[in-house]
Amino acid sequence: MARSIFEEVSDDADTVKAAAPAPGVAEAERRRNRQAVSLWLFALVALVVIQILVGGWTRLTDSGLSMVEWRPQGFLPPLSEADWMSEFAKYQTTTEFKEQNADMSLAEFQGIYWWEWGHRAWGRLIGLAFLLPFAWFLIRGMIPNGWTGRIVAVGALGALQGVVGWWMVASGLVGRVDVSQYRLAAHLSLAFLILGLLLWYALSLRREEWDLLQARRRREKGLFAFGGALAALVFLQIVIGAFVAGLKAWGYSDWPTMGGGLYPPGEPFLPFEAAPATQFLHRMAAYLLIIVALVFWWRARGSAFGKTRLWANIFLGTLFAQVVVGIAALTHGVPAWLGSLHQFTAVVVFAVLIHAKHQLAFPKEERIGV
Repeated sequence: MARSIFEEVSDDADTVKAAAPAPGVAEAERRRNRQAVSLWLFALVALVVIQILVGGWTRLTDSGLSMVEWRPQGFLPPLSEADWMSEFAKYQTTTEFKEQNADMSLAEFQGIYWWEWGHRAWGRLIGLAFLLPFAWFLIRGMIPNGWTGRIVAVGALGALQGVVGWWMVASGLVGRVDVSQYRLAAHLSLAFLILGLLLWYALSLRREEWDLLQARRRREKGLFAFGGALAALVFLQIVIGAFVAGLKAWGYSDWPTMGGGLYPPGEPFLPFEAAPATQFLHRMAAYLLIIVALVFWWRARGSAFGKTRLWANIFLGTLFAQVVVGIAALTHGVPAWLGSLHQFTAVVVFAVLIHAKHQLAFPKEERIGV
């Protein structure tokens, strides 16, 4: 049976052993190398989380179309008044400026420009934070056997993310005042995929290959499968949330009703095209997610592993926090700070779920009640 990229562990006899290897100088160095690569990946996780939050704020403040050129080779922001006037003149050619911001001043333009520039600059910083340590680890032979290809694949996804980001921005420059909601959803989904892979690999490298192999044999298959379904549902909700952001689908701010009922009367039901239908889907997916999470938590209470119980509790707590923040953001008209907080709690829920899923895939020895 094919395994998920989040579950892959090498079964090569040269790299995986059924028992812990004998201690020694070489073995101690190998373990230090493994921990060093893991710490590097955790650092990349932190950088990606910041990038997701900066990207969300850029969207919430309508800053994303302020830079109308990709310029992957350029890095410096405008440094003189002439440079600023040149950038402003380029922005004035966009449909967003003509139809929505025609009275914008240069100072106001600078306010949105800095967010988009910061978003792109942080992306380049992530690129350097990936490439330079990777080259160092590779040259010194510090990357564990079987891991070079996986790490390179994540780096390739990061490079692709830059291309997808410009593809998204380009969709909003002419003929519309916002980027395509489909391209925005692709951009955010790829960001969460990169985040999930980095975190999964960092967690895996904290443990030895022989330990992961033995742990996989101890997994509780039913709970593990349920956790996979829960992970798919969480990712789906994140994707729907991206469409909500792309369409600014928060016009109906009453809750638990929507426009006074289950669905606003007279509104067409066009998911991912019409804002009311997209907001409705986001609400319904949230209710379904809560139900599935409660069932998962209840089943996890019977797990033989204490850490499985712990992560199930943490996940349920963070999910309820996310729901409360989401309702507060909606009923207050989604101010930028609450919208950003809602996205941050989504990142926390996702990261906690990755931890929980990793524990389900490779349960540790600690047992309770067994």
